[in-house]
Amino acid sequence: MPQLLDRIRSTPTTASDPAVRRRSMDDIIPWSVSGTLLVAWLAGLTWLFAISPSPDPSQPISLTDEVISLAMFGSWLAVFTGLGARRRFGLAASIGAGLLIAGAGVLCGIAGHTGLWIPIQIGVGSGLAALGGLGMKLT
Repeated sequence: MPQLLDRIRSTPTTASDPAVRRRSMDDIIPWSVSGTLLVAWLAGLTWLFAISPSPDPSQPISLTDEVISLAMFGSWLAVFTGLGARRRFGLAASIGAGLLIAGAGVLCGIAGHTGLWIPIQIGVGSGLAALGGLGMKLT
């Protein structure tokens, strides 16, 4: 763990530093980073699907719910495609998709839904976004 913190602290952060190279979203990331994040995403989504309540079949699905669901599935596709191909855009997609999951949890609370799964959803989404951000910092 101390080596990881030393690496984070010693990473150049200013564009005037000659050691800083403009990184592309197409850059290849190490398997250790993409594999760890893939496992985290699979575990997080499995857990979220396992604890989320089933929808009420008598209730219609609103257009807002459909748009949010479509955005989530599209962001998950970007995450798994990017991380599976070991590209940096998978890390950026991980940040966006994690924030989308957390934001959907906040919207559930605002809409009046109740249950322990709401703070869990917010926590899992925030954690996955943070892991994506850490991966961006490390690569």
